Amino acid sequence: MRLTLVFLFVTTIAAAQPQPPGKLIDVGGGRRMHLVCEGSGSPTVVFESGSGEGWYSWALVQPAIARTMRACSYDRAGVGFSDPRAGERTVSVLNADLHELLRRSGEKGPYVLVGHSIGGILVRRYAARYPEDVAGVVLVDSAFENFDAKFPPTAAEVERVRAAREARRKQLDGWKADGKWQPMDFHDAVPRELLRLVRPRSGSESWWEARFAESAMSDINDPVSDPKHPFTWPLVVITATGWPRFPWHTEERHAAWAQARTETQNELAASSTKSHHVLIASTHYVQLEHPQVVIDAIREAAKR
Repeated sequence: MRLTLVFLFVTTIAAAQPQPPGKLIDVGGGRRMHLVCEGSGSPTVVFESGSGEGWYSWALVQPAIARTMRACSYDRAGVGFSDPRAGERTVSVLNADLHELLRRSGEKGPYVLVGHSIGGILVRRYAARYPEDVAGVVLVDSAFENFDAKFPPTAAEVERVRAAREARRKQLDGWKADGKWQPMDFHDAVPRELLRLVRPRSGSESWWEARFAESAMSDINDPVSDPKHPFTWPLVVITATGWPRFPWHTEERHAAWAQARTETQNELAASSTKSHHVLIASTHYVQLEHPQVVIDAIREAAKR
């Protein structure tokens, strides 16, 4: 009787935990990564989220793409429903994780790779490393390596970033010490049913650590492409033009930042011989604020 009660208690606790909407795929050594795929048709579209974010950030885009193509989003190590991984977190390591996840899951390429923010650097690096896997690339307000070369920060801005990172590190250390990790904030456009799944998990140590590590990867500024030898895969670059002014920027400084950003986005568009540059009056989260723009861009890249 006692064993039965214990079994029922454990079962009830397990049932109360949010369940992943996708599959947990073993990528080696018993470490599992969360992959959400739906639909059918070729080419398969693979979504890469922004820094510290997961599959849910494509919730308004993926279902529409899945009506005519296979569409897959996932959680990087330590994020969402994916297990954490030991060792340094780098672009190279994350690319290898995704390659192994797709291989072990049986998802077939070539893929249209879609990357938002830092995910834009990840998919560009993935495409350069595994060119045979690429059918096209869509960059959604992508980050750009070595942006500081275009827009050198002032001494005050360098100090502000250093102080902010130090404060966050102390905050994380404090949460680790008392075991009281805090839930993260999410964009208001993320569907509520998904927030009910991810918000409880967002207070985990592994997710916070992954988020922090992804903002400081040692190889994030490594060169991706050579202007003299552009890629030949279809590329659509989506650039958001509605970023608000940062509190620490004057109007003049913000204008200079916007100009430097325009230059880097134009460089991204010039990195392929088959590119299209789309400008949209949006803040950074284009896929949540203007999902149809991203949907159209993916369909364009898949048809080229």
